[in-house]
Amino acid sequence: MLATLTVAAITSACAAPPSMDAGAPAGSSTMAATPTSRPEPTPGRTCTVPGSDQTKPRTVSGAGLSPTQLNEVGDAQTKLPDQFATIRQYGQSHPSEWTGTRWEPDHPERVEALFTANIETHRAALASLVSEPTRVDVHQSCYTKADLDAVLAAIRAEPGVGYLGVGGPLTAVDVALTAQGETYAEQLWHRYGDALSITVGAFAYPPSRADPTRSACPADIIGGAPGPETTVPGLELTLTLEPTSVVSGANFGAKLTARNTGTTPIRRPIEGQPLTGMIVDPGTRHVVGSYTGMVTGTGATFSIPPNGHQVIDVLVGTASCDLDKGYAVPPGTYGVVVPVQLPDTTPITSQQPIPYLLSPEAPLTITAS
Repeated sequence: MLATLTVAAITSACAAPPSMDAGAPAGSSTMAATPTSRPEPTPGRTCTVPGSDQTKPRTVSGAGLSPTQLNEVGDAQTKLPDQFATIRQYGQSHPSEWTGTRWEPDHPERVEALFTANIETHRAALASLVSEPTRVDVHQSCYTKADLDAVLAAIRAEPGVGYLGVGGPLTAVDVALTAQGETYAEQLWHRYGDALSITVGAFAYPPSRADPTRSACPADIIGGAPGPETTVPGLELTLTLEPTSVVSGANFGAKLTARNTGTTPIRRPIEGQPLTGMIVDPGTRHVVGSYTGMVTGTGATFSIPPNGHQVIDVLVGTASCDLDKGYAVPPGTYGVVVPVQLPDTTPITSQQPIPYLLSPEAPLTITAS
């Protein structure tokens, strides 16, 4: 029964994995398997509750709303101060069926309460407790909070491979892995199935849960984000990779040197530091790989006297931007460029893209191991 699913139950439901080349790291071949040719890993558990998060694409509350609509949603949400606390207190008194509460993803001005069973009973009970029952939806979920808390604790107790983060659960435990984490993602999927929401690099895992048109990768530099390319008179950029050859799926560092070749000081705010680099097909602006981890940095300003220079740290990742080529950029020869946004050139209230400087391309070799 889903309401009493435990870590052991999720794990024991795992079928034998399909035959795969477990010895080959992600992206270890220039002929990387496509999502359609790669064997689909068998989940340790599959939930089929109609309308549950496990049976529909991932959504983000408020995604796609205009600024005006977001303001309207915000106003509506502030008028429900007691709903969450009341619902949470009630749910916690029914731990064998309680999942959690949130703003409803498709209607973020409404509150959603999630239980694994006895939905009508909980709906009637909450209607008598909350101040605005017509704005509270009670829906069925797959796993209880207790189930997901146990899964979360079990995963956090493991050393893991390439963790970017493990999130607290609501309807599933979020596990974010680097592009080198595909093998570990497969192991987790075999054990826990869709009690997990896994991301490897820029895409959801397994491939059947990923939308190839939506990823954490940036748009191609020309004709898209981050904005129009520009220059600063007297400013010369040089990019140095550390190292120049990396294993597919790895993250690495680089240094961007900004040199003032002019006769007057240069002082321009930039987007911050560290910056992030993009992997491109050589000699093009076509982005094929990107850094997808968290960036903890500070604000930054180019403040360079004549004949002086300034060095900015750069993070570069090899998460693939094309799922057909795998979760990691396959071995080969590529280039790395670093866009540097200049936010001071665009008013904060403007909807215009922020102009950017672009570093010269630095050559990069990606290997299988």
